[in-house]
Amino acid sequence: MADDDDIKHLFDDFSMPDDLPAPNTEPSKSSAKRSSEPSEPSAAPSADLPGQGEESLSTDNLENDLRLSDFDEQLDGLLGNKAQLAMLVVPFSDAKLSLSLLKYKDVEGWAEVLNDTSFIYLKALDGQKPEDAAQALSQLIRPLPLYSVVKRADKLEVALWVNGKKSGEKLPPPLLFEQLPEEVEDYAIGMTTTQQMVHREGVLDSADFDKQDALDYMKDSGNSVFVERDQKPQHWWNRRKNDGAGK
Repeated sequence: MADDDDIKHLFDDFSMPDDLPAPNTEPSKSSAKRSSEPSEPSAAPSADLPGQGEESLSTDNLENDLRLSDFDEQLDGLLGNKAQLAMLVVPFSDAKLSLSLLKYKDVEGWAEVLNDTSFIYLKALDGQKPEDAAQALSQLIRPLPLYSVVKRADKLEVALWVNGKKSGEKLPPPLLFEQLPEEVEDYAIGMTTTQQMVHREGVLDSADFDKQDALDYMKDSGNSVFVERDQKPQHWWNRRKNDGAGK
C-alpha cells in the first residue's frame, strides 16, 4: 500500500379557559336513581393484551434518549468540547479525490465542488479531530495550501495550513467568506445545518467507498496516477522519465 512519502508528492506539479362554569354539586334525579340500583362489577382487565403499554413506554424512552443526546451534543458544542462544524477548503476541482486522500488517512466526511474548489464537511468533530484532519491532508497535498473552518462555542476560527503546519496567524473569517459561495458562507455562520448541506445534489459521502476504492481512484485520477514498479507506487512524472530512458 502507498505510504505518505509516496502520496505527498502527487501534487508537486499541480499548477449549517379560565371561564369554566362552576360545577353543579346537586345530584340529578337520574343519577340518584342509578345510585340506588346495585352496580355491576367492572370488567376485569383484559388478559389478552400482555405487555399493553410497553410499546408506548419504549417509544417514550427512545424519544427521551434522543432529546438527551441532542442536548448533550449542543452542550458540548457550546462549551467547546466538540466542534459545531468543521470544514476544509481545498484547491481541487475533484471532490472524490479530496475524499479519497482523507479516506487514506482514515478520515470521513462529505465533499462537493463549487467554483472549482473542494469543500469538505468533516464528520469527526470531537476534540482536536478537525485540526488533525486538516494537518493530515495538508501533508499529503503539499506544497498546496488549504483552509480549515472550525466553529466551537459559537466562535469561528479560520486557519491556513501549508506543508502539514498551521499558520500562526489567525485569519478573520470575513476575509475568507467573501471569496466563498453564498451557500457555504450561510453554512459557516449557522444559517444552514450540516444535514441540510450534505443532502444536496452533488455532495459525495466517503462512506460510499472503502479505503481500497480510494487508493484505486487516486491511481486512476488524471492528477495523481500511480504505476506499480518493484512493489512501490510512483508518481506519473517519474514514470514518464523512466519510460523515456528506456527508449
